[in-house]
Amino acid sequence: MFTGFEKLVLDGTVRFHAGFLKSLEAEDDRLVAGYRVRAKREIADIRADWLVNCTGMERAGISHSPLLKEMSRFQLIVPDPLGLGIQVNAASEVTAPSRISPARLFAVGALTAGQFWEITAVPDIRVQAKAVAEEIVKARPDSDA
Repeated sequence: MFTGFEKLVLDGTVRFHAGFLKSLEAEDDRLVAGYRVRAKREIADIRADWLVNCTGMERAGISHSPLLKEMSRFQLIVPDPLGLGIQVNAASEVTAPSRISPARLFAVGALTAGQFWEITAVPDIRVQAKAVAEEIVKARPDSDA
């Protein structure tokens, strides 16, 4: 029996892309993420309803990442009160006051340290990522989760 998230992967709704994020823009009611494909010079775009940033610890602070700086400039994200990452709620959803995009943004791992403190170990991040995936599945209009 497949979980709701596994079904989304199998039917192609959820896809995985490896690369370096170069840009993020709002287009109508979706996000457009531009990225350099891993191990290639190719630049590709992804159009999505949700974005889950899994860039890792070295990019936790907004000032360390051109993408996060740009997202902050457009008020898609704001620093958490402790300055450890970005502000998220208990469901790992970004809580910035953006009026640009109605899309829901989620973050996991070190970016959420201001909310979850010691969220650097793989077992903790795995649990957090699963909860975010389940939240995304529940939010789908055609979801039976």
